[in-house]
Amino acid sequence: MLKNWFKSNVLIAFFIVFSGYFLYQLYSVQTRYNRIEKVINEDAWGYYIIAPALFEFNDPNFKFIDTTFKKNDASQYFPPVINTLENGQKVCKYYSGVALLQAPFYWIDRWLFPEDHFQSGLSFHRQMSILISSITYLLLACGLLMIILKRMGILPLWNMLLCSAVLFGSNLLSYATYDAAYSHVYSFFAIMLLIKCMQDINLKGIKHLSLFKLGLSLGLVIIIRPVNALAGLALLGFINQNLWQTFKHNWLNYSINTFLGLGLMIFIQSSLWLWQTGEWLVYPYGQEKLNLLEPHVFEFVFGYNCGWALYTPLPFVLLCLSLVCFGLQKQWLKMLLIGGTSYLVIHVLSSWYYLHYGCTVGCRPITEFYGLIALAFAWSIKAWQKRGVIKRLGAWIVLLGLYFNQIILFQFYEQIINWCEMDQKRYHMVWMKTHEAYKYASSPFWNFEALHPSAQHQTLKQPVTLNINDHKPSDNTDIMLPPLQQKDSAVLYTLFLSSKTLNQYDDAYLRLLLTDNGNYVDLLHLLLIRKIEPSPQAQAFTYQFHCSKTALQPKLQINLESIDQKTETTVHLDSIWVQNIIKP
Repeated sequence: MLKNWFKSNVLIAFFIVFSGYFLYQLYSVQTRYNRIEKVINEDAWGYYIIAPALFEFNDPNFKFIDTTFKKNDASQYFPPVINTLENGQKVCKYYSGVALLQAPFYWIDRWLFPEDHFQSGLSFHRQMSILISSITYLLLACGLLMIILKRMGILPLWNMLLCSAVLFGSNLLSYATYDAAYSHVYSFFAIMLLIKCMQDINLKGIKHLSLFKLGLSLGLVIIIRPVNALAGLALLGFINQNLWQTFKHNWLNYSINTFLGLGLMIFIQSSLWLWQTGEWLVYPYGQEKLNLLEPHVFEFVFGYNCGWALYTPLPFVLLCLSLVCFGLQKQWLKMLLIGGTSYLVIHVLSSWYYLHYGCTVGCRPITEFYGLIALAFAWSIKAWQKRGVIKRLGAWIVLLGLYFNQIILFQFYEQIINWCEMDQKRYHMVWMKTHEAYKYASSPFWNFEALHPSAQHQTLKQPVTLNINDHKPSDNTDIMLPPLQQKDSAVLYTLFLSSKTLNQYDDAYLRLLLTDNGNYVDLLHLLLIRKIEPSPQAQAFTYQFHCSKTALQPKLQINLESIDQKTETTVHLDSIWVQNIIKP
């Protein structure tokens, strides 16, 4: 009996397992990286702030940020999200769609914690309420995607593979776990809702209420992020001949119902602008603009700094395969629709003044379109989905994509990938690397000494030679340092070293452990490949780090280690400077 139920309800069973695994991933990321205290951060703060401004403080000028939130949460970072217009009025630069979706959870939080009214700022329960909203809309969006695929006649196996690819095979997982309150999960939900409404019309016929819902969902997509209106082009794929004939006979009434829903959403956004600035129409982003005449399409897709195809290849591969499949089937019109729409989206997104849209993992702005890419691929293989070779090939592609994405996200969380400043050399250096030595490996070296070049220093002559090879365990040295008793002074350590390597695949690194009377103070890694080129000749280099903690009996332990025991490296430590860089 259970077997029969499972067979007839395989998608329901899959969704339960799917949701459970996502919640496990969410818990792991939130706890390991302490994200529960940073749910409302950076861009998420800009979306969230609209609700308390309107419902809690009735403050269109957002003065409460300084008078209440910053005062009560002095340790919190509140990013600048308010712009000043030419008329001197203040406006939140983010659109209101996310705040609208968060509003029910915001009000539940206020109902549960009425004593925190006007006081709580970014309290734990408020962070939790927004996190729960993100979880809710993420799972609703995935459920809608599964329903849409099932209605399209897609087999359960492909349905499960594509849903897994969208969430677990892309950086959407990062924006559902690590930065859960950004707009991308909410946009993903709104776009899936839009497609679901269009599919209802396609299957059940044109009705006034269904057209009104279609307009509402399109309006929601727009007021979350206006450029996402391009997702509306996907509706063309759901218009069949009968639907078009029906629409032509009563197009005026049908259009009015759609525009009523769309207009209601636009009215909500315009009303908020009127409340803030006295104007119905505002461009809130200030100097941040699209330049459609100067797109950076190639860099957007293949660039080493957040390029879509390099950091999130699975959705990119699925999109390319959908075009290939339509071409092989000689369905040129569908191929043109998918290809043309995709290029238009990429063209617009790559025209933003700052291509990388802030520090992020992979290509951030295209994240909400992954559901549409899955639908395009499903559409292209619908006629072939029962073929065994196609099933096996599709399963392997998705599984490899899932594996690669897990590595990329781990690198992102562990700061192996530099969020903002990757290039070709750094990308290849850390590609698929997960060893702890690669943490911060792609980050730039800091020159702390430049902050206070005149500060006095104490030199410790400490000639030490460290060797490592296949047959000898790594040597180490313990160096006693002078006491660090200055309460408010950061202390700079400058290591003067020289190194020679005999292996062109050098992966040796220094592990620097600073202790105080045996108690842990700080741990740093220096991957030598970042500083030197493999050479039998010694090459001099310096390495700097600082410590702001008091240490009465500081000791520096330096280990020369290898990641895979294939390196032959010799490092000579000549001397150490100990320097106060901030005067007491």
